[in-house]
Amino acid sequence: MCLLLRRDYARALEHFTEAAGQVPESGKYRANLATALGLLGRQEECRALLQQILPPDKAEHNAEVLRKAYEEKVSPPADLPPA
Repeated sequence: MCLLLRRDYARALEHFTEAAGQVPESGKYRANLATALGLLGRQEECRALLQQILPPDKAEHNAEVLRKAYEEKVSPPADLPPA
């Protein structure tokens, strides 16, 4: 989880993939994996994983939150003038 907080999403994905592989029944590990995927812009994979562990409405909501977080991360603030 610390890697997510440090915004090292690629390394977080590696660790969460390993953890979810070792304990595939853990919804927590798979939710962390989905979070890393979403923050890396891998929205379809993120959504598919969330749909496996959450009710449909919650999966869709969480996927949308992660999509917006990713877009904010890669898009410059709207109030900045063009370079």
